[in-house]
Amino acid sequence: MSDEDSFLAALRASPTDDTTRLVFADWLDENDQPRKAEYLRLVACLARADRPEGAALSVLTPQLPDDWRFATGARFVVTLFSYGHAQKINAIKHIREMVGRGLAEAKDMSERLPCRVRDGLMFDRAREIAHH
Repeated sequence: MSDEDSFLAALRASPTDDTTRLVFADWLDENDQPRKAEYLRLVACLARADRPEGAALSVLTPQLPDDWRFATGARFVVTLFSYGHAQKINAIKHIREMVGRGLAEAKDMSERLPCRVRDGLMFDRAREIAHH
């Protein structure tokens, strides 16, 4: 198993482990892979709610392979905090689409706010769902 494979396995086992993520970023810099290193650092920063990194992540995303990004950056969560009373039906529909659950489960989730709708997502997918 290569060093990179070891880092990837560690991140798959513990997706929220930013220490491993940042050590991996340093290793990538040392091995002439600065885009991947920058991506990992931005994921770690954004997970701590350092908002400006979102734009930088959006620029790097298309430059890196999806499978690699999933293995290293699938740590974001989409949570539904509120919605207007008139939007309840739309909220239930969106929950059903996002989690693939039945109507009763989606309705129950919509009534227990805040509701953790999806987790283990890459930044771009979480952002897409949140803006849907």
